[in-house]
Amino acid sequence: MNWPLVIAIAVLFTVLDVVVLGTLIRFAWRWLPREFPATAPRDNAVWRRHQSFRIDLLNLGFCIQVAVDEHHLHLLPIKPLRAFGAAPASIPWHSITIEKHTPGGRWVTVRVGTHTMKGPAWCLELASPAEATE
Repeated sequence: MNWPLVIAIAVLFTVLDVVVLGTLIRFAWRWLPREFPATAPRDNAVWRRHQSFRIDLLNLGFCIQVAVDEHHLHLLPIKPLRAFGAAPASIPWHSITIEKHTPGGRWVTVRVGTHTMKGPAWCLELASPAEATE
């Protein structure tokens, strides 16, 4: 086996994976901080680290720090995602509409503008509980 060739192929695929991942993150996340620039969470905000969110087709498992206060859902991507251009965002509660919610379930699907987001129920249920459906 030709080891330099194997190493070159491994490096090529690693670089290709990084480029594809970076492109996906940029295009799938870029709209969020543009439409909802980050604001500082209030002092009484509830924080949780390593939360999973799905935004359209981009699945960000255990990659988001979340802060919830009475005005916003604050999303802070982990450092590797920020290196790819995923900036923090603060979505006002009035911009989030619950689409699919199962009482007692772990996940809630919401609509933010024209985008679909799925995330932990503990934070997204605060959006508009009167609109929740089974």
